[in-house]
Amino acid sequence: MKNYLRKPLGNQALCLYMLLIFSAMITAAEASDESAAFIEVTDLYVNATPPTIKSTAAYMTLSNLTEEVITFIGVTSPAANRVELHQTSITDGMMKMRPVSTLKIPAKGEVKLSPAGLHMMFKKLNRSLQPGENVPIALFFSKERKLTVHAQVRDIRGQKENKTLLHHHH
Repeated sequence: MKNYLRKPLGNQALCLYMLLIFSAMITAAEASDESAAFIEVTDLYVNATPPTIKSTAAYMTLSNLTEEVITFIGVTSPAANRVELHQTSITDGMMKMRPVSTLKIPAKGEVKLSPAGLHMMFKKLNRSLQPGENVPIALFFSKERKLTVHAQVRDIRGQKENKTLLHHHH
C-alpha cells in the first residue's frame, strides 16, 4: 500500500512541477512582449561594404508606441568594434558628421535615421557586409530597455539619391 501512495504523489508532484514551469514560461513570454512593445523599428537596413572598407551606416525609423518620451542611449552590434549615433549636417557647403550621445523619441512620435541626417555609424567592421545577409543590432533605451533587431544588408551604391551620402569613410 505504501508504494501505491508514493507513485500517485510522485506523478502529482511532477505534474505540479511541470505546470509551474509552464506558467513561468508563459509569464516570461508575456513580460518580454510587453517590454518589446515600447518601440517599433521599420525601414531598417545597413549599407553593404567592399572588403577594404571598415565602416558603414545603418538607417531605420524608430516609432515610440508609448505615451512618454523615450530616450535612445546606445547601440552595439557584433558586426563592428563600435557603433555610434551620428548627425550629418552641411555647413558652408561641407558635409560634416558629429556623434550624438542620446536621442529623444517623442511620445507616440517617430525619428527617422536616414543618409542625409541621423544614422548609426558602424566603425571598425569585423568583416565586409554582403547584400542579403542580416546584421544583429542591440538598441538601448531609457529605463533599462533593450531591443535587438536584425538589419538586412543592402547594396545602395547604384541609387542616385545616395551617391554622395555613402557613409563608408569618417
